[in-house]
Formats: sequence, structure tokens, C-alpha cells
Amino acid sequence: MSVVEAPARGRIRWPALVIGAAIVFAAAYLASPFAGLVSLFSAARAGDARRLEQLVDFPAVRAGLKAQLSATLADQGPLPLVSSMDKAIDAYVTPQAIAAMVRNARAPVRPAQDAAETGAATDTISIEAKGVDVRPRFAYAGLNRFRASLENAAEPTEALILEFERRGVFNWRLMRIDLPASALHSVATGAQTGS
Repeated sequence: MSVVEAPARGRIRWPALVIGAAIVFAAAYLASPFAGLVSLFSAARAGDARRLEQLVDFPAVRAGLKAQLSATLADQGPLPLVSSMDKAIDAYVTPQAIAAMVRNARAPVRPAQDAAETGAATDTISIEAKGVDVRPRFAYAGLNRFRASLENAAEPTEALILEFERRGVFNWRLMRIDLPASALHSVATGAQTGS
């Protein structure tokens, strides 16, 4: 009797193992963007520029901000020189600026015009991160796209939208940052004035 039972148990195990492996794979596949978001938060909090460079597609983020800024500027009147627009965008698309955005759930603040008059660099941004209550909300935007809305509890109507794209089976990269209208207006004003 034991000879008959052994093969029966063996046959039952293989389908169960295959189903179990499929369930684990599917769970990891669906949870992978959350792991990418956690990695981005961790690198931002640690100020790990090297890790941020691995998690962010900087050319894609620049292109997305340029499209947003162009649309905002088109509504405000004549477009500034491309070099002014690129300078304004470049101040927002650095590992430090993205880390500040993720930590604070808001676009970094460009320095005031009077800071330029005192000789301070106009390409710098302020980075503050202590005691900020960031509330993330997230959802798939397709099988290979994931969106995270970051809200600062102090300014819940000014959400920052991060869009990730799947790279490979389990890896995700930040491809786009949608700035709130007030931040776009600030960047547009800086691009128009050349500061």
C-alpha cells in the first residue's frame, strides 16, 4: 500500500508547487512598483545621489517638465528663449531637487530675485525635510505604468505626481514628475525673467 501512496503524493505536490510559484511570482510582479517607490523614498531621505540616478530617468523627467512648462508659458504669453527654459528645468531635474520633492511632496523653491543680486547662485534650490508629513496615494496607470500622488499634509491641494515605468520584470524607474499649477507658475515666471 505504501508503494501506491508515494507516487500519488508526488503527483499532487508538483501542481501545488507550480501554482504556489505562480502566485508568488504574480504577487512580486504586482508589488514591484511599491518596492520601487520605497527605494525612491529611501534614497531621497538618505540623500543618496548615486541610487537616485539609478531610479530616475533624468532625460525623460526633463522632457516631461519641458512639455508642462511650455504649455504653462503658452497660456501666459510669448515663450522665453529656449536657454532660459532649459536653465529653469535643469534646476528642478537634479538628484538633490528630486530628493527634495520626494521628501517634501512639493516642488523646491527657487531663490528669490534679491538672492541673485547678492551674488548667490540662481541655479540652487532650497531643500528642507524635517517634520514633513507626506501622504502618498498610488495606483497602476497600466500594466507597465504606475503613478504616485504625494501630498504634503500642510498643502493637500498641491499634490506632486510621480509616474514610474516598468523596466524589466521587477524594476521601475521614475519617468515623469507632474508639478502642481502653482509650482509651474513659479518655474514659468523664473524662465520668463531669466532667473
